[in-house]
Amino acid sequence: MVRLEPSPSRARPFHEPTRFASLGAVFLGDRPSTIRSYRGLTYFERPGTPDIGQTLDFGDEPGVKVEFHDLYGGLYSGIAREW
Repeated sequence: MVRLEPSPSRARPFHEPTRFASLGAVFLGDRPSTIRSYRGLTYFERPGTPDIGQTLDFGDEPGVKVEFHDLYGGLYSGIAREW
């Protein structure tokens, strides 16, 4: 798990073909109103709009985790949040 900075997104580009990748985020204190995953966006498109990606659920945990498959092309995949 990584600590999220004040930016609205945590992501990384996948320049080399990547079969499986897992990203997670833990929130200490207040939780964002919405948290979602996104994939295949350029640097300037990220974190995208709320209709892109999958909404993630905290459940009873303080964080979330998402798994991605078959990433490539230098495009970004990650976790976005809205307060």
